[in-house]
Order: sequence, then structure tokens, then C-alpha cells
Amino acid sequence: FQKSADTIPGDPHSHYRLADALVQVNDPVRAELEYKRAIDLAPNLSEPRVSLGTLYARQGRFDDAIDVFNDLIKIDPNDSSSRVSLSSVYSAKGDLNRAEFQVRMALSNDSNNIAGLFQFAMILFSKGDLVGSKENVQRGLQINPNAPQLHDALGSILEAEGQRLQAATEFERAV
Repeated sequence: FQKSADTIPGDPHSHYRLADALVQVNDPVRAELEYKRAIDLAPNLSEPRVSLGTLYARQGRFDDAIDVFNDLIKIDPNDSSSRVSLSSVYSAKGDLNRAEFQVRMALSNDSNNIAGLFQFAMILFSKGDLVGSKENVQRGLQINPNAPQLHDALGSILEAEGQRLQAATEFERAV
């Protein structure tokens, strides 16, 4: 990937693929630079921005991640995936109200967004709303009955409700 980026320095996809490879070999500093090069070369290309935001979030650089996902939303306000990602960053930062707002926006654009339904369920669970959390998980399972993260979430909800046997069944489905 390095050779490709060196050979065709003006190709944003080469820099993006190199950045992804650098993340895989645990070189986040160089990965960040390559994502930024790809963004500079193609400002409307969303993939490098998503990956850069995700990299920042994994590093605990929540404010930087928020900036990146907000930039994506400015480019496309209906981008449900970026809104779900932004919601996840707000959740990680502990700002559940902003997290909920973003995931609600994502679901208003795409009510079948499994990641959005999962994220919304987790926010509601964190706020103690087991009923709302369970409703979102069940909506997601209607769309994709094999989504392991939703079975895991349902297991956690059932466990919190004291339904240990049903929770164990859901945890097994998640594996």
C-alpha cells in the first residue's frame, strides 16, 4: 500500500488503503496522516473521514472524533451511519442526551438501521429505560433475527429484569 501511495500520490484511495493497513499494524500516528491526506485529496469522500473518526474514538480522542463525524453530517445531513457513529462517541464521552438526539436523527432517516436501533437501545438501557431499550432491540431482531449484538443486548435487558433463564438463552444466541 505504501508503494501505491508513493507511486500515485494524488490518489486518495491509495492513501486511504494505506491508512487502513497502518491501523492493522498498530501505527495510528501514520494512519492518521494518511487518512488526512486522503481527505485533503477528496474532501467529499466519506470513507477516510469515517475511519479517521473511528480511529480518534478508539484512542479516546472524543472531541476530535465528534468534529470528524459532524463534518460528515455537514456534507450529508441524512447520513444515518455517521449519526450513529457520532451517537456512539457521545455515549462513550458520557453525553447521553446528545447521543440520543443523534441516534434519533439517524433512525428518522433510516428506521431499519440495525446499528442505530442497537445504539438507541443501549442509550435507553444506560438511562434505566428497560422498556424502551427492549422495544428497540426487538425491532432490530424483527429486521435481522441473527444479529448477535441485539441478542446480547436483549440478554442484558432480561438479566436486569431478573429473567435469568431467558437472559442466558439470549446470551447463547449471541455467540
